[in-house]
Amino acid sequence: MQLKLFLSIIFCISISFLHAQRKIEKINLLFNKYHAEEGFAGAVLVADKGEVIYNKGFGLANQDWEISNQPDTKFDIASISKQFTAAIILLLEEDGEINLEGKISDYLPYYRKDIGDKVTIHHLLTHRSGIPNYTSIPFVWEDSLKHSYKLKDLITKFCSRDLEFKPGTSYKYNNSGYVILAAIIEAVCKENYATVLEERLFKPLNMTSTGIDVREKVIPRRATGYILREGSSRPADYMFMRNLIGAGNLYSTVEDLFKWDQALYSDDILSANSKAKMIKSYSEGSSWILPFKNGYGYGVGTSNVAGKGQKNINLVFHSGHISGFSSYLARFTDNRNSVIILSNTGSMTTTGMNLLAVEINMILSEMERERTSGKGH
Repeated sequence: MQLKLFLSIIFCISISFLHAQRKIEKINLLFNKYHAEEGFAGAVLVADKGEVIYNKGFGLANQDWEISNQPDTKFDIASISKQFTAAIILLLEEDGEINLEGKISDYLPYYRKDIGDKVTIHHLLTHRSGIPNYTSIPFVWEDSLKHSYKLKDLITKFCSRDLEFKPGTSYKYNNSGYVILAAIIEAVCKENYATVLEERLFKPLNMTSTGIDVREKVIPRRATGYILREGSSRPADYMFMRNLIGAGNLYSTVEDLFKWDQALYSDDILSANSKAKMIKSYSEGSSWILPFKNGYGYGVGTSNVAGKGQKNINLVFHSGHISGFSSYLARFTDNRNSVIILSNTGSMTTTGMNLLAVEINMILSEMERERTSGKGH
């Protein structure tokens, strides 16, 4: 009897191991193909129900020295930075320091009053402010690439233009709003944005490989960004990352972003109420990213996607693109599967990454159904 029980346990362990290996093989095949056919270079982390099963680097972090990308290589994460800004705002609301319905003028007296009296923090978080996106105005964006501005000057010069629509009536993705949020954080905390992030998020989560990207500083193990064109690559143009404060100026690793992902399943950093606000969709059907019907919460995109043979599941995600770098963080919150992709070739599209993440989630879910039903062996 004991022998039968022992053999049964060994059999179950063996089957689980084989299923885990098949998951890894399928995922590896996807990214090897992506690397070979599309020139993908970067790092990838995949977690199955909160457990890391795939963590690998592809291509070169620095082509001049032929240094390979590794799981601990640091990449600019661009607009994934927005969710950290949103998290600080929510923490300040928990502390009673900020009111989400408070106006810009309540916190930044220097901001033009005719707009500042109308736009709320909630509008800024959800891209519903009507303030023009300064990175979409060619001559403005080009100027911001060439000069490093202090935060107040950046806002006064670039983020205070006439409204495009009445606040709260429409949705338009907007970096200007998150720059303004960074200024509000500094005004409320009376500390610089970098210090607030470090003390309230990065230190508590032991995210030692995450911080503010300053291109003028040496950051060990930071990848060089490249632009791919017709099968060849060149180093990306220099830009002042300071001018994207709050909206896209952080660097990180896939491993640090996984720490962040896991922290959002506990109440250690954000309360349950704050997390619910963060992932609620305030712009249903905005289709800011195809191919899914989706919305936008506080610093994150939201969607409800179908899997093969399974009910729709919730996807919380964000991508980023900047000067030779692309980034993507997908959280399937119903099953705690995660896909994190960071690249220093700047060639990934958000649509492509969304489709890739959904395919990976389907691989994980399908293999799990086979394991629990006794099929596939």
